[in-house]
Amino acid sequence: MAFEDCDVFLSFRGETRNNFTCYLYEKLKLQGLTPFMDRENILVGDGIDEKIKKAIKYSKSAVIVLSENYSSSKHCLDELLHILERNRTSKYFIIPIFYYVEAADVKYQKGKFGDAFEHVKKRHNIEKVEKWKAALAEVGDILAKEINEKDPRTESKIIEDIVTSFTQKYSEHYQRDLDSKASNVSSMVSQQNSYQLLPTTDSYRFDIEQGSVEVTKDNAKSITNNYGDMTFRSWMKDWIINNPKFFILVVIIVTVILIFTVVTFVQIAIEASVFKDFSTNFKDMGPKNYPSTYKDSDDWRKEPTWT
Repeated sequence: MAFEDCDVFLSFRGETRNNFTCYLYEKLKLQGLTPFMDRENILVGDGIDEKIKKAIKYSKSAVIVLSENYSSSKHCLDELLHILERNRTSKYFIIPIFYYVEAADVKYQKGKFGDAFEHVKKRHNIEKVEKWKAALAEVGDILAKEINEKDPRTESKIIEDIVTSFTQKYSEHYQRDLDSKASNVSSMVSQQNSYQLLPTTDSYRFDIEQGSVEVTKDNAKSITNNYGDMTFRSWMKDWIINNPKFFILVVIIVTVILIFTVVTFVQIAIEASVFKDFSTNFKDMGPKNYPSTYKDSDDWRKEPTWT
């Protein structure tokens, strides 16, 4: 993914990576949007890297998942500073999500969110800490989505509602871009619909968005597998783009292994051929081919007769 194509930058702590944020990422992609989600494990103490800075710089918006331990990460707090700086430009917008934390706790660094912030601020100078506090206070004042135990909705429904709200806001800022993306998605859906599903006696009905689709048992498995393949290919594409050096190293290693395997098989084939020739010659030199008698027993100088 080119950074210039980034519609939304996702800022989050690792505790939500494999659940809430991952599902949000996939749902945004299904809407035809291009989200950026850092998939690499960033070590504690590492500063914000150039890749993240570029993604924020070229993104059109940001969703910030403020979880309990978000404020314990220097990396997340530095991300927040860059996002808020980017937010001061035209059109850019932010949607904070208070993920099982209170808005007041974020704004004033209280409760468990505040406790997590205490750990990180002890390791940094006052000037840096004050910038982080100002950033948290600023994001705490932005109209946000709240997720807590009192919410009766399932997490998947919450994510669906968040994506709907985000898409509406995105359309207000970038209607032309959204129309283009929607057209591409519609084209993909039409292409998928051109394939006729074979009827079977076993079928399932799923509600999708505001409509419904009936899928046969056999084809349900096929569609699920295809979707999984599409998601995996998309992930692989992002991973290769974000990790070019490591990808080249993997290619080199695989190439060396293939060459070694081919050379080994060639050597085995050659050795097998030589052994076969040797065995054939050895059989030809068997006892039946040794000289057994002479035509003229009185003249030992004559050539022997081979039998």
